[in-house]
Amino acid sequence: MGRHGTAPAAGTPAPPPGRLARLRARLPTVIERVALAAGAAASTTLVLAWAGVRWRTAVVAGAVAGLLVLVAAGVAATVPAPHESPARETRTGP
Repeated sequence: MGRHGTAPAAGTPAPPPGRLARLRARLPTVIERVALAAGAAASTTLVLAWAGVRWRTAVVAGAVAGLLVLVAAGVAATVPAPHESPARETRTGP
């Protein structure tokens, strides 16, 4: 998420043009986001059910948590990559 979900640096070659190539390049990111959302939904549902909340309510809350994780991952991917900054000079001594 966040800066790590942005496009690769300028030195990295772009994937070849084409619909299938774009899909293959984007698929791992989508799978990671869906897996993270599924884990959030399942854990939220199980914890709420264990705490004594009705199953229907726990499932709805779990679905909402999963949806929020998907939205947060999508929004975090829009954060621009950090700017390249020149190396800082390090001081040694007084």
